[in-house]
Amino acid sequence: MTFSKRIKRILVVWITFHLVALFANLAGLNFRIANHSIEINKPECSSSISYIYLLTTQGSFDNSGYIFRKYPNEEKFWPFITYYESGIVTGAGNKEVCCEQFNGIFDYYGFKEFLTYLLLPFVIILLYKLWVK
Repeated sequence: MTFSKRIKRILVVWITFHLVALFANLAGLNFRIANHSIEINKPECSSSISYIYLLTTQGSFDNSGYIFRKYPNEEKFWPFITYYESGIVTGAGNKEVCCEQFNGIFDYYGFKEFLTYLLLPFVIILLYKLWVK
């Protein structure tokens, strides 16, 4: 099977994108940004915390983050995941704290997704070539 120069470039970008996604999860590159001083107007909360994970929530299993994950190894298929979560948790001194969290663009990306998305373009190209013949 021969590929045109344009198809080869698209495949290189596609594979590189998915290698970065897999590496981000395996290496735990979360790049967390936390904001503890947000003023809120919700009577049920005494304070608010906002977390932004740029790539993934993997590697953030300390007590100061990863608030909404009771089961971090839960089976989900990327990109059909929850990117944004919010809720109320009990903080220090039994104070209720409003929490918001962006889970990152590659959260829950694993080997299953990598193999699926790595093989997908080749299957599409193969089907196209068989259809044209």
